[in-house]
Amino acid sequence: MSASLGLTLFIGGLALFLYGAQVLTESFRKEFGGKARNALARLTAHRPGAFLFGVLLAGGTQSSSVATSMAVGLVDAGLLPFADALTVLMGASVGAMAVTFLLGLDWNVFSPLLLAACVAGRRLPEGRIRTASEKLLGFSLLLTGMALLSAGVQPLSGSRFLQDCIGAAEGDFLAVLAISAALTAVLQSGNAVVAVSIALGTAGLFPAGAVFPLVLGTHVGGAAPVLLVSLGTRKRNARRLAWANLFYRLSGAAAASLAWSLLPIDKALAAIPPSMSPPVALGFVVGLNAALVYPFTGTFARALERLPIREPETLSEPLYLDEGALALPFVALRLLAREMARLAGYADELLTRVLLAPEPRGRVEALRKDLPILAESCLDFMFEIPAPPENDPARTAYASVSYALIALRSLVWVAAQRLAPLCLGGECDNLAARLRERDWENSVRRLVRLVGFALGSFVLGDSDLSRRALDLAKDFGKDAESLRSRLLQKGGLFDSRSEVAAWEFLSAAEDLVRAACEIARSESVAGRFGQR
Repeated sequence: MSASLGLTLFIGGLALFLYGAQVLTESFRKEFGGKARNALARLTAHRPGAFLFGVLLAGGTQSSSVATSMAVGLVDAGLLPFADALTVLMGASVGAMAVTFLLGLDWNVFSPLLLAACVAGRRLPEGRIRTASEKLLGFSLLLTGMALLSAGVQPLSGSRFLQDCIGAAEGDFLAVLAISAALTAVLQSGNAVVAVSIALGTAGLFPAGAVFPLVLGTHVGGAAPVLLVSLGTRKRNARRLAWANLFYRLSGAAAASLAWSLLPIDKALAAIPPSMSPPVALGFVVGLNAALVYPFTGTFARALERLPIREPETLSEPLYLDEGALALPFVALRLLAREMARLAGYADELLTRVLLAPEPRGRVEALRKDLPILAESCLDFMFEIPAPPENDPARTAYASVSYALIALRSLVWVAAQRLAPLCLGGECDNLAARLRERDWENSVRRLVRLVGFALGSFVLGDSDLSRRALDLAKDFGKDAESLRSRLLQKGGLFDSRSEVAAWEFLSAAEDLVRAACEIARSESVAGRFGQR
């Protein structure tokens, strides 16, 4: 086999390995999502269970980044204390590491057969064989990618250039560590870097002295994807967990380096087959890291909570929505409810400012511009949440949230795009001048209170607020009829822009009331999760 063909196999194997990890993640999300709530309640009831939860997440998704995103979602949803989220991170590093031991085995013959069986099984009718094939497809792709990596390295073993490059890096501890960390950050997979080192070691190209700095680099570099993502978000828990992940891995790297220099671990690795040296070394680093930090998780969490992390306000950017939580639909639904509560608060502020106190104008304009964008983000996120099946109790909660969100989106649009331009343009003042001042003020305040009660009934799950909102809607209906009668006193002639604006205001106000009533009628999401 030529070196060019070997390089092609190597690159293709790496791509297939990464794709297999992605398919494995999606398969895990699909399978775990429906059963997640009960499993999560059992596992996260205590700290060892949270650690095991992290192991399962990273082992099933082949990504500690996915586990971190889920941990952020659980903390934001109020389902997991911050200290236990740190424990999930520790378990995630262990779970991702455990799979590397499978990569060290010889899968050259078995993996293509497993892949062929999975592809064939997926073409069968619905049943156990097809279900099992879909679950194992990602794993078979990953192992086949590993087999192609090993096959591609063999023709490259005679390359003088490759031998010189690896030989030059052998004696430079920091260079190997930096390259390994950089590759882990770029590929967003420490296991892919370990897989490459296993393939090189099997071909006799990877020196034993470079194993430890390589696994040290993959361990530290595993914090980079989460940290980079957190820099572009204003979610406080996401940023704290990202820094926690980095500090945790750096402390483990320092402890492992000290232990490596004091203990004869190099001699122990020399007795191990080259294909198993990277997994064993990585297991030593990750295991030591978890063993040292786990007993002090509470102290670690308290220190991180004191980090001066600020959250600059950006109205249009969701604060709680996280795509990583979509693997746990009930968590994603809860996060959506919290974001909707935030949107409801801003909508109430916008309406109050527009009708009663339109100053400062800059704040009103920001609310007008950004709230419809935030509402659309909520709607898009809702579409991403898998709809529960017919017999799933969560189906009712999903229907309640979706119903309320549609009404809330309509309310935001009416307030921002129809009422606000009229009032900011002075038309509300013109209406107040035409009507009796007290009647106008009473009607406007009734409208503001109605919307406030409706939004409050959704956020707080308060049936009394819902009833009061619906009662006020009846009263406002009388106000609207009175306003309509006064506008028709001229005989129905609309001979000025102010006349048209008055009718536009009346129409927008009635649409606003209809949307508020729909919100008041919807079941409270918070109540369905037991948060009254």
